[in-house]
Amino acid sequence: MQTPRSTFDSQLIGLSLRAANENSIFLKEVDFRIIEVISENYSYSRGVDREKLVDLSHDYQLHLHGVSLNIAGMDDLDKRTLNELKSLQSETKASYISDHLCWTRHNQRSSFDLLPFPYTRKMIHHLKDRIHQVQDVLGYNFLLENISTYFRFKLDEMDEIDFLIELHESTGVNFLLDLNNLYVNQFNHGIDPYKLINSLPSSAVEFYHLAGYSNQGDFYFDAHDSKVPKSVWDLYRLAIQKFGMHPTIIERDENIPSIQEQISEIHFAKSLIQEIENTTEAIP
Repeated sequence: MQTPRSTFDSQLIGLSLRAANENSIFLKEVDFRIIEVISENYSYSRGVDREKLVDLSHDYQLHLHGVSLNIAGMDDLDKRTLNELKSLQSETKASYISDHLCWTRHNQRSSFDLLPFPYTRKMIHHLKDRIHQVQDVLGYNFLLENISTYFRFKLDEMDEIDFLIELHESTGVNFLLDLNNLYVNQFNHGIDPYKLINSLPSSAVEFYHLAGYSNQGDFYFDAHDSKVPKSVWDLYRLAIQKFGMHPTIIERDENIPSIQEQISEIHFAKSLIQEIENTTEAIP
């Protein structure tokens, strides 16, 4: 498989902004130029935090990553939330906006979690209308992230691979591909992440997430509390070879180490990309 040639900027491998690393990032003591923030932390804010984010946007590309869009839910999409998100994107000139392919709310009550749904064609039809509503407000750079799951539905008509392919083909939506979530689902459900990567159209992926998982014995948990393991780096390598080199965020939500340790993972990602590029250039 030949890697798509790219003018990828290795500075577009970055971190998610969290309380434990925000001082270093706000002080710009890092050697990357993309950061990810949780959209909901800033969408309705008009105070100091938002002012700091706008200031950061002068030096970094921003990725606004949401956790409550409820794209697969049955409640009407919250138009105020979408408009506030669009306002934040306009103010910060954020390069990417994303949320999760899941549901989070029902009858206006939030689950405070990213919940799965059955992979059916009825769900694709339901999602198609809602994705178009979001795209009309936010624009082409709206992405959906594949989630980790811990059970399957008897109603499933297809596996995750075919569902993502059909959703992309029927709606035009592209994905933030979370390689950790793919690996978690491999263990939990026997889904082949290599088959998924090889099966998705090359145009379907625009962004990557990398993270660590927790082995709970009977299942893997999407913990985001440890270094990116070799199994996820291997999927990242394959994804780059298939989809090309896209902006990448290394996520850590718990047990957040020093900024130097986090940056060491960025350096590893850069070295991996350089290795792939060198191999590609050697192909006659």
